[in-house]
Amino acid sequence: RPSAWARQHSAGLFCHADGRHLDWLPDDTFDHVISYAAIYHLAQSDQCHTGIRLLKKLRVRGKAWFGWNQGYAMTAWDWH
Repeated sequence: RPSAWARQHSAGLFCHADGRHLDWLPDDTFDHVISYAAIYHLAQSDQCHTGIRLLKKLRVRGKAWFGWNQGYAMTAWDWH
C-alpha cells in the first residue's frame, strides 16, 4: 500500500484532511503545512477561510506553503 510505504520512508508524520473542516484538530499542532493544488479546487469564498484555518494549526515559528492557487482569478483585494 502506498500509505505504508510513505510511513516507512518519511522523515515525520503527515496528516491528510479537508482543510475546511479542522475543528477536530487542536491549534498549534504542526511545524509545517503544505497545500499544493488543493485550495485551488475550493470555491473562491472558501479559499481564504481555509488558509486561515490551516495557519492556526501551525506551531509558533511554523511554516506554511500554499502552491498553485487560483491567483489568476482573484484580485489582491479578494485575498485580504
